[in-house]
Parts: sequence; C-alpha cells; structure tokens
Amino acid sequence: MQLGNFSFQIKSTAAAATLIVLLPGSFPVIGISGADWASKKIHYHNAAAITTAGYNVDAVIDDGTGDDAGDVVFTPADSEFGIQHFLQHIKNNPYKVHEIMIQADNPDVFNEKLVIQRDNPTMGTSKRFIRFTEHFSPKQYQDNKIVIAEPNLYLSDETFMMLTMPAARTITFHYNRLEKL
Repeated sequence: MQLGNFSFQIKSTAAAATLIVLLPGSFPVIGISGADWASKKIHYHNAAAITTAGYNVDAVIDDGTGDDAGDVVFTPADSEFGIQHFLQHIKNNPYKVHEIMIQADNPDVFNEKLVIQRDNPTMGTSKRFIRFTEHFSPKQYQDNKIVIAEPNLYLSDETFMMLTMPAARTITFHYNRLEKL
C-alpha cells in the first residue's frame, strides 16, 4: 500500500485571533473578486454559506489569500500541486490520515484545537475536537512541533475542519501517511 502526504503553510498577519476553515466540507465557497471585468477573479474563500450556518469564520483555505483583507495567506509546500487541487482531489478520493504534524513559529498555537465535524445536510453533523496540548510528547525536545498519530481523521467531501489561530502566527500542517479509501 502506497501512502501519500500533503503539506501547506498558513501565515496570519491579523492583529487578532482568526477562525480559519481548513477543510470546507460541502459548503459552497466559490466567489468572485474584482471591481470590473478586467480584474474579476474566481476564488474559493467565500465564507458566506459557512457564516449563514452559524460559524463566524474569518478565513477559508485557498491558494494564496483566504480572506478579502489579505490577512491570512495559504501556501502549499509543493508548488506543483496547489491547495485547491488537493481539496478537489479529496472530494472524489477520500483518504484516512494516519498522522498530522504541525509546526508553529510560537508554541501558543498549541493552546488551540482542531474542530472537526461531518458536514452532511441530510443527516446532521457530529462535532469532535483534537486538542493540541494532548499531543506534546514528554520525550520531545522542540516546543514548536507536535505529531498527532492516528487522529481518526478522514479527508473527504464531508470533512469540515476549523482552527482558531492566534494573531500574527505561522503554522505548517503536514497530513502524513494518507491512505486512499
């Protein structure tokens, strides 16, 4: 069995904590920016449907900026495969994640948690959390990295995941050992 991986970086220059959607599930996030036809551009960080559903999000994962203000920037580790390429791929090809490694420029990031839920408008949703503080290893000599082994996380068209990111921080996510289902 061949296992894959995908990594990306989030950089926030926001002055306050930011609620970020890392996986939008089946929420429609397509939008258009630009003042006139010459500058119009399609993007995938429109948070309107997610906000209408009751989540007061500040940014949605996308290639480049994830918000209209440009305070949150997403960059894939491999420029050949963008973030939208990855998100479109997992909608049709679900994966089980066997490991998540998270690196941060400041350990205060690890006071947060991932909020994960199944986004299914026909069956409701169930919410669970992965608290970062539970994944520090006593044998670990670095305080800017955690490894979450076997997080019981599936990446698919129904996976909705959010993270509150402290102000002006940089985080790198590594989805390691992805097993295609």
